[in-house]
Amino acid sequence: MGTFFWNIFLFIKRFRIASSIAVAVFLAFLWLGTSKIHFEEDISKVLMSNVETQHVNQLLENIDFSNKIVLVVSQKDSLASPNYDSLIATATQFVELMSPVDSLIKTMSLGLGKDKVTQVYDVFYRNLPLFLEEEDYEVIAKRIDESSIKRTIEGNFKALMTPAGIGMRSYILNDPLHFTPMVLEKLKRLQLGDSYKLHQNYLFSDDGYHLFFFMESAFASSDTGNNTLLVDNIVRAKTEVDNAICTLDYYGAPVVGACNAIQIKRDILLTVSLALVLLIVLISLLFRSWRIFILVFLPVVFGISVSLGCFYWVKGSISAVALGVGSILMGITIDYTLHAYVNFRSNRSIKGFLDSLSHPLMISGVTTSIAFLCLYFVDSPALKELGVFAALSILSAVLFVLILTPQFLESEATVKKVNKILFLNKIANIEFDKFRLTKWIILACTVLSVFSAGKVVFNGDLDTLNYQTEYLKQTEQKLKEISSVAFRSVFFVVEGESLDAALTKFETYNIVIDSLQTQEVIRNISSPGSILKSKKEQQIRL
Repeated sequence: MGTFFWNIFLFIKRFRIASSIAVAVFLAFLWLGTSKIHFEEDISKVLMSNVETQHVNQLLENIDFSNKIVLVVSQKDSLASPNYDSLIATATQFVELMSPVDSLIKTMSLGLGKDKVTQVYDVFYRNLPLFLEEEDYEVIAKRIDESSIKRTIEGNFKALMTPAGIGMRSYILNDPLHFTPMVLEKLKRLQLGDSYKLHQNYLFSDDGYHLFFFMESAFASSDTGNNTLLVDNIVRAKTEVDNAICTLDYYGAPVVGACNAIQIKRDILLTVSLALVLLIVLISLLFRSWRIFILVFLPVVFGISVSLGCFYWVKGSISAVALGVGSILMGITIDYTLHAYVNFRSNRSIKGFLDSLSHPLMISGVTTSIAFLCLYFVDSPALKELGVFAALSILSAVLFVLILTPQFLESEATVKKVNKILFLNKIANIEFDKFRLTKWIILACTVLSVFSAGKVVFNGDLDTLNYQTEYLKQTEQKLKEISSVAFRSVFFVVEGESLDAALTKFETYNIVIDSLQTQEVIRNISSPGSILKSKKEQQIRL
């Protein structure tokens, strides 16, 4: 193997201009890929992902609540009476402040407008038979009794004579016997728990101290780049609307996703920076030469660039979690250059260096790469990318050391005297094999490790995978205190080729769901199936 790399060395040395052009073209190719690659900051990709979980994730991405943000305006003084006007005014001001960034927001709903109430009423009024159940016909039979009709008409007349009758006129004329309101009552089935109420068409907590409204991001919760911009604007608007009476808080999947993305970037920057600083300090103490700095770090930069370039040209993106291994790669690949340099410094021969080190370096690089590639068999997209990224980086760095580094080692100026660091030399000179107790200590530690390894408990709480700031933790706790039902909810999703197919399939589960509720396994059910019916069920009702 040494002969192979020696021939490559001679070839590059002989055709230096052509080789330099080829290297420059290859580096330009890598630069194009690394500069345009997209970093995915979706923390959920760390989770295991088999066919079933992929299907569930796909369903969640297509469900509207996955990119919704809950906004709650709270009254600071809970001892005073609820100040509905201040809560509404604060929420309205927030909506106005967010209007310049409409491109980041798909929808934002504050209260129920009159037009929405009218639209809902019209849907039920025009399709009244589809929403009627058997017990409803018993009520209707009583209402169409002559005496009942007379009382209802008299009540309608009195209502029309009042100032409020102006708004009720169209409803009374269209439905004088009030059949539609009877069906509208069924909308309460969609309410999960009794912690909320409507006041002036706004959604409040039951005690009136919290006003809720919702914002839907224009981007998926995994698009943390754009969602980070949205969260920044929410924070800016929050600082302006908070006052002595009310405060605004926010929470949701896009917010948590953006928080995780920011933390991932910080962690990667911190770990890589620490590794870089420690390596620079160590190399400075040993060599004190800028040429050695460049020589040591070139394989690191080259290896990472090759990996990023390959990911760009093959996939177009890479998980930011995979870059977290950057500090580890830096330590591994720098070792290869140091081995090469120390070997060359000892015998001052490029051929001798290639003959003695090419085989062990290649074996070391291949075995380390295979170890990382084992992650490819883990059902986690991020860990798969991490394994491939690390393997490509290490192999590229080894090839750089064996092919290009010898071109820089020819110069005598490259060879520097290694400064001795006393405490490192003392540790290196200890002959542990001559200590009799060494093997017994190692054996005892191994036995203890075997017995204690089985007692390790793995964290089963997936929520701990998500990083949340103290503010988000406090907001989550506040929402739980207002209504803990929503945080204990289990979502039951039925999939179909069309809405009617999904409704038909859902109706087959009604018996099971009802039995679970009878057994008190389920406390409450909020289901659109209680209102929306399949075409088959609609025909039966008609």
